[in-house]
This record gives sequence, structure tokens and C-alpha cells, in this order.
Amino acid sequence: MSNKTAIITGASRAIGRAIALTLAENGYNLELICHKNIDMLRTLSDELTSKYNIICHTHCGDVGDYNFVSKLYESINDVDVLV
Repeated sequence: MSNKTAIITGASRAIGRAIALTLAENGYNLELICHKNIDMLRTLSDELTSKYNIICHTHCGDVGDYNFVSKLYESINDVDVLV
């Protein structure tokens, strides 16, 4: 396992979800972000945590909002990958 952390925006669907799956398979801990689909994101987080034994946090907000992003980065220690 890599013990690295990735932030993935748009992680609840499509490309973001596929990237989250791939990084989880490779042992990355994940910070998953969506704008509206928090239930889908939480379901994905639960699946990835259970299947790959990683740490996975969910966040719902607009990555275009400075205050949201600022608070997000306050809660994250290190980031290796940003998608």
C-alpha cells in the first residue's frame, strides 16, 4: 500500500468515480468531493473503505468557493495527488 492521499473532485460519478476506484485499488487514502451527490459519494466511500481498507473522507461543496476549499485544506495533512 502506498499510504498516499488523493483529493478527487467530482468523485460521485463517471470519471471521478473511476479514478477513485483505481486509486483505492492502489492503496491511496481518499478525500472525495462532490457538489450535489453526497449520498452517492458516501456509498462509494463505504464501498472503498470496506473493500480496500483505506481511509476515505467525503466532502460536499463547490470547489470554486474559496471558503469551502480553504476549510477543506485545513482538515487535510498531506496531498500527493489532486484530481
